[in-house]
Amino acid sequence: MQQKNILKEFKVIKFIQLVVLIIIEVVFFLVLILNNQLSKSIFTNRHLFVLAAMMWGLMIFSLLELLYDFYKLKSFAMETHALNQAAYLDNLTGIPNRYSCDLMFSMYTTSESIEQMGCCLLTISNLSDINDRLTHEDGDHLIQDFCELLETSGDRFGFVGRNSGNEFLAIIEDCQEETMESFLTVLNRNIDEYNENHTKAAIEIRYAYILNKDEKASRFTDLITLAYKKLNLR
Repeated sequence: MQQKNILKEFKVIKFIQLVVLIIIEVVFFLVLILNNQLSKSIFTNRHLFVLAAMMWGLMIFSLLELLYDFYKLKSFAMETHALNQAAYLDNLTGIPNRYSCDLMFSMYTTSESIEQMGCCLLTISNLSDINDRLTHEDGDHLIQDFCELLETSGDRFGFVGRNSGNEFLAIIEDCQEETMESFLTVLNRNIDEYNENHTKAAIEIRYAYILNKDEKASRFTDLITLAYKKLNLR
């Protein structure tokens, strides 16, 4: 966040410099245009011509330097965005990765902050079968397609991410039973539509969810643990 603020301030400074430079150039040329005697003197007085040429050269150099700074700022912003994606997004699927999930966990530090939290763990139950029956590349494609469906289904409800290889997470704040069931209904409907066109490698999932309004857990990690236990019992 601090780096982002510094970059924003630097852009503002460079923009102000560009505006000031443009104003100086406009004033300079207006003076020359409106003052015919001065304009003629520049071409007849060698010293005045040298001074004017140096002024022009300095302004052109400053303008090119500012344009280069803006180019470098844009390149730096793109590199920073790419690094952030590498740090926070899963390479295979493009959805939030384990590090992003850990950041989400760290946001909820009090029992009050998770009082109405809903947490759902999901796995692709037939992933091993796809890897064995077809190829691991087909398995990776299945994970990618499922994550696309998960993100499409879950974005309007809350946070979704890939917590590990075949483990996915949905976190919904202010979550009632109806809210979680609505999310799962949308997800299952999207999976059914997907499977109609992918009969060779259909997506099958297992999931378990915990509503903290029922469990009264005081820590977010307790919610995850309860969801693990519930999933493993199925």
